[in-house]
Amino acid sequence: MNAFDKFIKRFGWSGFVRVLFYPLTTFLTTPVRLTQTLYNCHILVKGKVAQYSHFMPYSGLNAFFYWNSALNLKRFKRGGCSPYIGLGNCPLSQFFYFSSFSLYSFWKAGSLTLLLGMFAWLFAHLIWLDQINLFWVSIVIFFTSISTTFYANLFSLQNYNVLGWIFFPIGLWAIATNNWIVAAIAWFFASFGSFTVVFFGGVVSVVSAFSFMSLAPVFAMIPAVLKLSIHLYPFLAQGKLKTSLLNRMKLLGITSQKVKYKRAYPLATKITLIYFIFIYAQFLFVLYFITGKVSILFLTGLVVFILNSGFMRFADIQSVQMLVVSLAMIEILQTPDPRLFLSYWILVSPLPLLASFPYAKKVLDIVPKLSPFSTKRFREGMYEFLAAVKSGERVLMAFDNPRGVYERIFDGYRFLLELPLYVASEKEVHFMPDWWGVGETNYKGAPNFWGRDVKTALKNVKFWKANYLVVYQDAGSTLESGWESAGFKVLSKFYWSDYEKELSGARPYSGKTPDWWLLRAPS
Repeated sequence: MNAFDKFIKRFGWSGFVRVLFYPLTTFLTTPVRLTQTLYNCHILVKGKVAQYSHFMPYSGLNAFFYWNSALNLKRFKRGGCSPYIGLGNCPLSQFFYFSSFSLYSFWKAGSLTLLLGMFAWLFAHLIWLDQINLFWVSIVIFFTSISTTFYANLFSLQNYNVLGWIFFPIGLWAIATNNWIVAAIAWFFASFGSFTVVFFGGVVSVVSAFSFMSLAPVFAMIPAVLKLSIHLYPFLAQGKLKTSLLNRMKLLGITSQKVKYKRAYPLATKITLIYFIFIYAQFLFVLYFITGKVSILFLTGLVVFILNSGFMRFADIQSVQMLVVSLAMIEILQTPDPRLFLSYWILVSPLPLLASFPYAKKVLDIVPKLSPFSTKRFREGMYEFLAAVKSGERVLMAFDNPRGVYERIFDGYRFLLELPLYVASEKEVHFMPDWWGVGETNYKGAPNFWGRDVKTALKNVKFWKANYLVVYQDAGSTLESGWESAGFKVLSKFYWSDYEKELSGARPYSGKTPDWWLLRAPS
């Protein structure tokens, strides 16, 4: 069954008609959804913001990845090693791309940080009021605020990087107006929020330097580069720069030389890539038609998007979206021509089905209504599940062998795995495998974590010196008798089906709803 047939089966022919009119539909409905979701944020006023990690269930569970990174950085510092990450002696120097201020903010107040960060980024464009009239700036900001890209980044996609994006519009304004002192200040402050934002700022600055035939844009990056170079110092001191960077490049798909896992880039990903290239490219062509000039900076953003999405993934999709939209906003602000607005709206407000609302199965042409996602009950349940595990012990979870395909790692339960990884770190327990462990073993001939059958799992438990094993089966099933026959002892059970209310009908996993068992390994 091809992609079109799958679409018709899921949404019917009426869905096809709805897609044709989605630019109008999103214009009418997204402001309503934005108002509804912002109203639901009143719960944050009541305090306890730390328990609200995000807005969508998958994003809320995935936030534990960043929480775990923040927790270990706080305990062991950037120059130390964590016994609770990777294979058990993970050098935190490879966390160079995390900025502590933004990471800790996201850890302690995820939903609130996203709200403040995205709206601060939006209103940072008011800096253009010294160049452009209030009416035009207000119109551009308003249309951007009701776009599906803004909605998706605020409520579904963004993370700690959002605090870095606040300063990106200011940096772009400074480049456009040749105000290099402001540019240097903007990139410096961005460095406290996001390594990625400074990297993109560097790309824009280098391109601008060639365009202006001046080194001033590059010199303006110096304060930010010096600040971020501090992050790299532990690498150099430990002599692990090459190994750590190579592991990271392998996981991101930048290099595939002698790797164990390769990205498959499924058909749905390719269709989405083509779609976004089209809506971004059409803006470039319309802008050229109106101005008679090719926007070098926006073209740079488009090239970065294509490279990142189709060839080597060096940044998350949301970061590249923010880059492209930020560059598009600069162009339309400087080109106050109403003829550009339809093209801009198509760029900034893509079809919600393709605008990254994972696991919201009913999303087609209307963005979903959301609320701050509470992690409280999930954490309490996981603490109860791992209650028998003592500080200093190790837990191994059994997964099928992905057979070299990156997308098959963790059997489609990757978002669920972040919860026990974080809770285990809080308990000073080593829970494995995780992405860092996958990175450390991402070479041919490396030892495996994989195998869900009793014989293989028993072998892995002994090899990795694990005290406990976590196994999963379909919800409602009885644990296979072979585990106890092999000497494993059942200690507790975690039912993901018990959290359907908190998940709001979403299924942040691709397989069936699982039940987890914690087993004590044979002595």
